[in-house]
Amino acid sequence: EDKAYRYPDKFDHHIFVEPESLEMNTLYPNGISTSLPIESQIEMLRTIPGMEKAEIETAGYAVEYDVIDTSRLDITLCSMDYDGLYFAGQVNGTSGYEEAAGQGYVAGLNAALAALGRDPIVFPRGTSYIGVLIDDLVSNKRDEPYRLFTARAENRLYIREDNAVERLGDLRLSLGLSKEIDSAILAFRKNQNILARFFKCLDESDRDFFISASSSVKTNQFRNFLNEKVGISIGYREIHTFLVTKKYEGYIKRVNDKSLRYEKLDSRIVNAMKIVKNAPISGECKELIELNSPKTFFHLRNIKGIRPATITYVSSLL
Repeated sequence: EDKAYRYPDKFDHHIFVEPESLEMNTLYPNGISTSLPIESQIEMLRTIPGMEKAEIETAGYAVEYDVIDTSRLDITLCSMDYDGLYFAGQVNGTSGYEEAAGQGYVAGLNAALAALGRDPIVFPRGTSYIGVLIDDLVSNKRDEPYRLFTARAENRLYIREDNAVERLGDLRLSLGLSKEIDSAILAFRKNQNILARFFKCLDESDRDFFISASSSVKTNQFRNFLNEKVGISIGYREIHTFLVTKKYEGYIKRVNDKSLRYEKLDSRIVNAMKIVKNAPISGECKELIELNSPKTFFHLRNIKGIRPATITYVSSLL
């Protein structure tokens, strides 16, 4: 019913009818999310071709819960109104397990640091998805549950699982939790520097070959190459991280260059209503644009909550 309200000009909606298991005879109509009364659910279900006589074994439902105004939290998820009170999870207007886990870590960590009289830990937006999540939550008032999609991050090619040590190593070192792990982080970085120096000495053809190493086979080939040619023994994961970083180096530079290009476009006029009506962007972003009526590209890209993918699309029109 939510899509019927949001998109009154559409007259169909995809439903994927899936078996629930090999043992059960029930089917799950994936694509129906509803909190309507069961009588209305049955009526709606039977409008689907082939399901005119369907019966509902378990009705759809929705969960309602109270949330706080997250714009009254600081970047550590501490309340601006009650010192020492931290909030995390569903009460912050999020509905995902990962979102709850990330917030719980940030709130718990900073509550502990505050109790010890130590400086807080802040996860930057450009180096972690947790940073994107927290920044989005505390900088916007929301009227629907927030989910963290990768499209919300401006730096997706840099925020990767394989380079977590590079991105977040300094934060971990600042906590001083474990000498063993701290030593491992420093050793990892030392090996990355060794790899960088060695890589510069390779022929261009060899560099091109190993940069394309997205498979374990090529990563192992580079590891063997180091062993045989110069007697360097470095772990698989460290080599994999280095090669992936080199592979995306140009793309990451392009993102940084794009930021500079955006600054040059800031004074350009945008047609907000045309974007809302015709642009292939999310409904959430269309609502934000319609609500804020930006006059220039600068105004549009500074709307709180606007997605990077939308900014990229609009910039391509200017």
